[in-house]
Amino acid sequence: MKRLIGRRYADECVQSDIKTWPFNVISDNGLPKVAINTNDTETTFTPEDISAMVLKKMKSTAEAYLESSVDKAVITVPAYFTDYQRQATLEAGRMAGLNVMRILNEPTAAAIAYAVIKEDMRGTVLIYDLGGGTLDISIVNLTDTHCTVKATHGNTHLGGEDFSNNILEYMIGICKNKYKKDVRNNKRAMARLRYHCESAKKKLSFANNVNIFIDGLIDGIDFNEVLTRPKFNELNSDIFKSTLEPLQEALRYSQIDKNKVDKIIMVGGSSRIPKLKNLLQQFFNGKEVHTSINPDEAIAYGASIYAAVRNGVNIRDKSNIIIKDITPMSLGIETADDIETFSAVIKKYTSIPSSAVRRYGTADDNQTMATFTVYEGEATNAKENNFLGRFTIHDIPPRPKGQELFDVIFSININGVLKVSAINLSTGIGKSITIDRKF
Repeated sequence: MKRLIGRRYADECVQSDIKTWPFNVISDNGLPKVAINTNDTETTFTPEDISAMVLKKMKSTAEAYLESSVDKAVITVPAYFTDYQRQATLEAGRMAGLNVMRILNEPTAAAIAYAVIKEDMRGTVLIYDLGGGTLDISIVNLTDTHCTVKATHGNTHLGGEDFSNNILEYMIGICKNKYKKDVRNNKRAMARLRYHCESAKKKLSFANNVNIFIDGLIDGIDFNEVLTRPKFNELNSDIFKSTLEPLQEALRYSQIDKNKVDKIIMVGGSSRIPKLKNLLQQFFNGKEVHTSINPDEAIAYGASIYAAVRNGVNIRDKSNIIIKDITPMSLGIETADDIETFSAVIKKYTSIPSSAVRRYGTADDNQTMATFTVYEGEATNAKENNFLGRFTIHDIPPRPKGQELFDVIFSININGVLKVSAINLSTGIGKSITIDRKF
């Protein structure tokens, strides 16, 4: 669901993923929904619906353990999540009956875990967070009381799912050539094969080879194949190398030389893959890569510590942890010229919470209305960035081009959620929009 939430159905990433998923995804007014057939009845769920189910389950588990109610939560998201994806995550929290205290970036949460548990984890720290669906790289400065994010980069569509997909495609090919069967046409067979490919991937983090045996996979035929770690590395070599690109971008934006990085932390389930750890060590000229906190738990651990401290709990003499996070992408509007230029109001890597104002004039003579279209991204052409929303101010006095002025105000809160306002200076007429999950 992390790969669906906050995206449109037509998104290239969504279209790529649904080819390998053993369930149906349909379009509902351009938004993706998961379609489930039970008792000959089709039921549809939004990604927020399913994420809310997971959160509700966690809520009930916590309440059973604590024997008291739980109504507040800190929820972590990939640092490179878009504004839409953050809003959709907040919505899932609300649907689960939770008061979301903070949306916390995953690498930042991992940094908190290491800062509190490992006393020597101080200075310039790089966090490499590779989970099932996303990759995040963050460079932070850690002190006893502060976690200051210097740069972040990532890919919200790169992770362990891709490694499993490559094994799956390889095994589908073997099934065609060796057994003369196409499992793509059988949802149940696809689901079983995917499960075993995922399991094989995990086992190869500790073993040199693994046997994939599936009794009666399709048409009564037993599937039996050996997958070696060298073959797994070969199938995924291009993706492994591509994980270094966001890392290099984060270092470039932060203007920190890789030799000036004091500590390297690896978290996320996919960080268990030996080849990835070797690649990271080679990139940093043999420097130690820290994985001592369970990589599946480090992010949740850090979020729990932050939540506890926010509620007055003193953990290992930490009565306060101050997080200084940044916006991962520039935020701005489309200017009304011939080339639809993107004009940034809040620049990439601005500390949050933050607000900024820019003044703009009318684009045409005698115009009586002005539309403000909001984007996030770094492309000069506005349409190449992520569209966030638009609003229009009416009843502008008709005057020559450029003479009617507007103050455009961007405010981004501690959760990275954006509010945009515009005011016509001559009339005082204004309008605002809080970017929400509706496209």
